[in-house]
Amino acid sequence: MRMRDFPLFSFFVIVLVSCSEVAEQESGNAIKSTAIQEIQDTVYQERNSNLPNVKTHWSDYELLSSTRATANDDKNGNSGELLGYSYKIGNTILGDPHNVGFPVIDIDKVSDYDPKFITKNHIGTSSINSFSYTSYDDFIQKSQYLKKSSSGFSLNILHIIKIGRRHKNTKVFSSYISDSIHAVYGEADIAYYNSEFKLNPSESSLHAYALACLTKSFMKNLYGSPAGKLLSSYGDFIMADYLTGGKITALYAGLARSSISVKDKEKLMDQEINASIDFKIKKYSGNISLDSLKIGNSSGVISGRKKFLDECYTSINTFGGKHGIETADRLLDIHKSSMDMSSWAQSLDNENTHSIVSIGDGGLLHISDVVLEDNYKKRLELTSEGYLDSFNKFFSTFIEISRYYVRYSSKYNKALYGIAAILNTRQGDKIILIEPNDKNLTDEELLKNNDNDVFFAKASKIAEEMKKVFDIEIKSNVYGRYNPQILDPLCETITVDFNNMHWFGNSNLNLKFIYNKESKIAFTVYEDDLEGDYVLDEYGLRDWFDANCTYKNISLGTVTRTFKIIGL
Repeated sequence: MRMRDFPLFSFFVIVLVSCSEVAEQESGNAIKSTAIQEIQDTVYQERNSNLPNVKTHWSDYELLSSTRATANDDKNGNSGELLGYSYKIGNTILGDPHNVGFPVIDIDKVSDYDPKFITKNHIGTSSINSFSYTSYDDFIQKSQYLKKSSSGFSLNILHIIKIGRRHKNTKVFSSYISDSIHAVYGEADIAYYNSEFKLNPSESSLHAYALACLTKSFMKNLYGSPAGKLLSSYGDFIMADYLTGGKITALYAGLARSSISVKDKEKLMDQEINASIDFKIKKYSGNISLDSLKIGNSSGVISGRKKFLDECYTSINTFGGKHGIETADRLLDIHKSSMDMSSWAQSLDNENTHSIVSIGDGGLLHISDVVLEDNYKKRLELTSEGYLDSFNKFFSTFIEISRYYVRYSSKYNKALYGIAAILNTRQGDKIILIEPNDKNLTDEELLKNNDNDVFFAKASKIAEEMKKVFDIEIKSNVYGRYNPQILDPLCETITVDFNNMHWFGNSNLNLKFIYNKESKIAFTVYEDDLEGDYVLDEYGLRDWFDANCTYKNISLGTVTRTFKIIGL
């Protein structure tokens, strides 16, 4: 189940539990500052000074990728070469090549694996779609955005879209139109759609892409950089359906009289948009002909009409078509002037001038859809959705021994906690290494864990076991309370026997899988082509791995489909 589909009822339950835990922890902090100040946490092991500092291992492919995706000289034309590229909300104009990011899924690998995963449909039609809006909530509802995500946009992404469009309108129109109660906005998309390219988005297909078709640059950046940096550089989405051809997106802004209603303002803007676009209809087909296209006023009058708004301006953006037409963010007063776009429209006869112009319905996959690791997948989703902070630097790895939420006791009317080692990852995740019998403990046994003497006795024993595996800092956190059901911090609970671990490698993924078959747990360690498996050193696992982990092959599908996978 994806986090964006999390049931509303469950969310409220978690919020209530969260509040009770916060209150309990604050109460504990108050006690700490008064009655039990003498209790100090214990450092059981310092980080080995010979271990490297945790750092970002980022590959900058921006020059190569952005040139291919966005430059006019690219001539991607009517090809599917941008399938599998990342996509940003960017300037909020759907299909703008400038919103295309970097390659995530290697389309050539997909074609080699199974060419039927890729489809091309010829469309060969033109259309004009327009709408008006006075609020950015209206913009979301009237634009095509809600149709574009395969699994629905989170509230945070919708907020980003609204902020992005407000920023775009401010940038373009602020010198003439203030964002006041008299302002009204609009958008018109005049497009010729030549072809549509699709990448199969089924769950089994996504699994195949994750195992065999990801680009080397994405893999390096996925495992070598924080989730926040990855999302800010790549964007939140992957393109799996887009249309090519040529398109004009005209953004409109106008001022209406103060005495009219919102509905009337939008109606007037609709009339302005319709009157400002002059085109011809093909004689027999009924399709719009782009051989003749003008936007704005013609000799002071548009089809003999009067002004509908007191002021109205448009900014024309072209995608595909003839080079050298500079129109983006240049304002046109449609009551006084016009722009003849006929030569641009005629240039679309040459398919080499075509580019990506729009996103197909359901054509945006979330970037986490091709990630194998449970904690990586959740961190990307929750960061994208605004539940987790967007970190651009890695954290130092360490182990804290603390309390974690097991269950709520109706008998005692309070939360019950276990005590466990918690591995703090480079991403800031907390991997709770639980004892297998904790869930079988009685309420009375779990209640004893609230006693600090019991806590430190157990923590000391746990620390001795962790020293056999990790060479990083190990310390207690007597006042910590972690609930895996709460989204922040991101917690994963696993039961693992470090005395019975094996490993196998996959050269296609550049990953080592350190696994326990009985508990169905696997850790992934990235093997960089140049730097090797540096992750083992950043977690202080090298000595333990070399001495205790034996190579034992296992089916990759068995691990990726039936094991819980934690990315280190």
